Amino acid sequence: MRNFLILLGLAMAVMSCGKASEDGNAQVADSATAQVEEVNPLLDSLKKSIFTPTAKKEKAECPENKDGEFAHYKETEECSNAEIVYCGRSDYYIVDAVRGYAIMQVYGGFLDPTHWLRGDFNSRNTEYILDKTTGREIRVIMEEVCLTEDRAIDWMGIHRKLDFDDQETYDAIND
Repeated sequence: MRNFLILLGLAMAVMSCGKASEDGNAQVADSATAQVEEVNPLLDSLKKSIFTPTAKKEKAECPENKDGEFAHYKETEECSNAEIVYCGRSDYYIVDAVRGYAIMQVYGGFLDPTHWLRGDFNSRNTEYILDKTTGREIRVIMEEVCLTEDRAIDWMGIHRKLDFDDQETYDAIND
């Protein structure tokens, strides 16, 4: 009989711990929800900083790719128009292309965020794109393609290519 009472006492203790644990989990869940709500304004401000157009853009006509006009740029079926939506550090840019956002590094110059681009923004490689506004060729490496807003921000933040203020905000969100 004594063993039965000990087992009964242990069972009741385990059940009460389970109840306390459930209450504790509810408190932890409420705390996590509160943290997410606190972080969302930072994330929203980061997205607004990155994905808000810096200037009103007027669409430029795409120059024709006449034979010999461009030394390196080649117009293919995959080419499409894109606009720069964010200028990061170290010549990294986020562009809004047909199949999503692309991250590219530019070699040999600065791109004006008001300019429109044309090229293959759907494959990762080194290539030449066309600045439609000026008609000049630009050598780029497509680092990532076909991204969502969140994935584009994450890639730039993880690789520390956001501008300084945005990088601080990103780090605060992801600490």
